[in-house]
Amino acid sequence: METFNSGQAAPSVIVPQTGGGSQKTKPSFSEYPQRILIVEDDYAQHNLLAEPLKETFPYLNCKFVESGSQAWDKLQKQAFDFIVLDWKLPDKLSGLALVNRLRMDPYYRHIPILVLSGYLTAEDCALLEEFSFTGMLLKPYRSILLVRKIKDLFDEAKWFYAQHERLESLLEQGLVKPNLLKEGIQNLVSDCPRQLPLLLLTARVLRENGLFDEAENMVSQARQVAPDSLMAEAELGKILLRQNRQKEAFQILDKARQRSPKNLERLCDLGSLHLQRLELEAAQSAFAQAGCIDVENPTVLGGQQLTKNIGEYFRNASPLSIPDSFAALLNAIGISYVRNGEIEKGLAHYLTAFDYLFDRTDKAKVAFNLALGYLRGVKPQNATVWLKQSINLYPEFEKAKVYLRKLESQVVFRSPFQGQGVSADVGLPASKQTAFIDAQPSLDDEAVLAMDEGI
Repeated sequence: METFNSGQAAPSVIVPQTGGGSQKTKPSFSEYPQRILIVEDDYAQHNLLAEPLKETFPYLNCKFVESGSQAWDKLQKQAFDFIVLDWKLPDKLSGLALVNRLRMDPYYRHIPILVLSGYLTAEDCALLEEFSFTGMLLKPYRSILLVRKIKDLFDEAKWFYAQHERLESLLEQGLVKPNLLKEGIQNLVSDCPRQLPLLLLTARVLRENGLFDEAENMVSQARQVAPDSLMAEAELGKILLRQNRQKEAFQILDKARQRSPKNLERLCDLGSLHLQRLELEAAQSAFAQAGCIDVENPTVLGGQQLTKNIGEYFRNASPLSIPDSFAALLNAIGISYVRNGEIEKGLAHYLTAFDYLFDRTDKAKVAFNLALGYLRGVKPQNATVWLKQSINLYPEFEKAKVYLRKLESQVVFRSPFQGQGVSADVGLPASKQTAFIDAQPSLDDEAVLAMDEGI
């Protein structure tokens, strides 16, 4: 989901999502690329790039931009199935920053990228080699090499996405018949001539679905195939982090960082790990390094703000009142903002906290608290979205179901901040703006409720 620092007003409607980019999450691959975005600051190069591509790929639509920022804006508005970009872009959103951001995006992480450059450092190459269907072409190059590279990367991306869809289908079947999942995955892997990339893809999909033991088994098999694989090492670090195996996760992630120091997502993972261990200076350093790559990256901004919020809370709170768990600490910080009447700041904090928690139950309870916050600001549409997200993450969460039923039956909640510049009836038709009921808990009740829920 998108993260916001507490200096920003929370958006009027928040829709849960993963990553900070395109709302489109299902790519569609044809036989050849049909929508290519070319990011090149030298205008004279545009036609030189486009002409051989249009001659090779029928029905090709090429779009051109001259900076990383223009590219990111264009990518949020339109879906592309291939991206060609110059590494040395004259913009704060450099080629390095743009590739990192795209590979963290739920849609564009599936889309092939070709990087053009006259010079790449060893660290640049190490980063690009971490990502599948991400290629490099050194300038000057012949047109035939450009076309061949794009064909190869596009075919690779199509293959990966087809395997991804097969894995998702196996997971859906596994929910009904769990014994089919293990058998289906092993058959898929054993029948594949490209075992290493498929093992790592499978590990990632399993991790993202909370099947950590199964994911770790896939990484173990991948390391048997390629003992020195940086991609396997990086995936193992993510699995360990999400299992809260902090010491092991740090050793693996830091080793991967030394081998490839320009991976922004890994720097944020290290920052998150330091936050969980309450090592605020180390967290600040990790997020600062990530910010040197992409100063406006939403995940980086969120991590920096979360570090600041925790530091402020420690300075002001009694040591006896500081919760034991990281999730409970983040919840207590949000409650402190709401108690002080800083509703927007509390909502922004919870939005960021949601992105930095990995346990599904913890995330569900943060989503529930976000819904409570939106109810206090009388934004029932937002509250409904987050209650549904809470139940999706934690289907047994009865309190979230009670609140959702009340909202869906068009019960109107009284805002405790009426008369303080907050509209009591935002987003409701006039016919529904007359009757109120005191269905909302007090601020003290909210604190007790959230702590009782174990967050």
